[in-house]
Amino acid sequence: MSLKRSNRKNVNLTDDELKLFTIISKMTGVPVGMLLRQMAMKQAFELINEEQVAEYQVQSSQKGVLDHL
Repeated sequence: MSLKRSNRKNVNLTDDELKLFTIISKMTGVPVGMLLRQMAMKQAFELINEEQVAEYQVQSSQKGVLDHL
């Protein structure tokens, strides 16, 4: 089943970045576009998780010892 994507964004890569993605694509057999999507999604999830962890650390540092029990 082929997914038709209607939302598109452009990414401008340097020659070296393109070479790197091309080599990774040849090594893994995964198309460059899919590699870029996977990398973008992974980074987005990491950013979301970092904010949640940082927020939790701030909240937990403001609680007293008895609040944790």
